[in-house]
Amino acid sequence: MEIGKRVKEKRIKAGLGQGELAAQAGINPAYLWRIETARSQPSAGVLVRIADALGCSVAELAGEEVATPLTPAQKRWLGLLDLLPPARIPEAYAQVARLAAEEVGEDFPVPDDALAPAS
Repeated sequence: MEIGKRVKEKRIKAGLGQGELAAQAGINPAYLWRIETARSQPSAGVLVRIADALGCSVAELAGEEVATPLTPAQKRWLGLLDLLPPARIPEAYAQVARLAAEEVGEDFPVPDDALAPAS
C-alpha cells in the first residue's frame, strides 16, 4: 500500500477531514489531497508533521512493520520470568497458556521450543 493510502486510512480512522488534518500538519488541504491520491510524494518533513498529527510514526505511514510496545503489565511479567531458573520457564508458559485458554475458550498450542529445557 502506498503512503498516501495509509495517510488517508489513518486520517479516516482518526475521524479527521482533509482540512482538519492539513491544518494540524501545517500543510495546504489541496496538497494533502495530492498526497492521498498519489499525485505528490511528501517530503520527509511533511511526512513527520502528518504522522505527528495522526499520532503515529513515519514508519507506520511508510508501511514498515512496527513492533507494538510492551505495556507496563507485560514488562512486569517478563521481569518475573527473568527470576525463574531456565528449566522452569516451560512450566510457567504452559500454566499461562492453560489460564488463557480458560478465559477465551480456546486452546493455545505450546510451541515445541517453549517446552525444551533451556541450555
